[in-house]
Parts: sequence; structure tokens; C-alpha cells
Amino acid sequence: MYLKCKNCTWSQDDFWSKDYTPLKNINNLNEKLLQDKVYDDYETLEYLIDLAGERKLVEKDEKGYYIDGISYVIGNLAKINQIISNMYIKTYEDYLKIKDTFKCPRCGGSVSLD
Repeated sequence: MYLKCKNCTWSQDDFWSKDYTPLKNINNLNEKLLQDKVYDDYETLEYLIDLAGERKLVEKDEKGYYIDGISYVIGNLAKINQIISNMYIKTYEDYLKIKDTFKCPRCGGSVSLD
């Protein structure tokens, strides 16, 4: 479950718990760092390149779409940074304590669970 604004585009990550945080899969990035080619779908790779601030193109070979490991890791770390920076209410339990008074931090509108 995550929070989203009913009036604007603001939303935050799923609530965090012992089983889930944005850092849950960070160890997977370690193996990607040294790879020449990291494969994923085109849209994901374009998104990661954009987050990384890279001026590179997604390439394609017989296996599919790829980018280099360094760009892949930089993009994922930027994504994790963005998720953590945008997190206002970390856990569902925290949300329950303030659900009646919490407003969108961007526009002041009402929020809902999705």
C-alpha cells in the first residue's frame, strides 16, 4: 500500500516494514556494477539513464535491450535516493496515527491509500 494525492501527481513509495524498504535489493546492484551489459526492458533502461543524468542510449543486441553496468547502478541509486527523499510516512502504523490530519505535502490536498 502507498499514499497518493487525490488532487495532484504526488505519491510516495509503499509503506516500509521489516520485509520491505527501498534498500531491499541493493545487494543485487553489486553484481551489476562490473557487467558490460545489463539487460532489462527498454522503458526501464531509459528511465534509469535519465535518473543517472547520462547522455547515453539504450542499445540492443540479439539478447535484448541493455545499458552498461555503471549506468544501471547509478540510475538505480538515484531512484532509491528519490524514493527515500519523497517518503513522508514510513510505515502503515505511522500513517494510522495521523491519517485524519495528513495532507499532501505538495498541494495540501487529501490523500488516499492505493
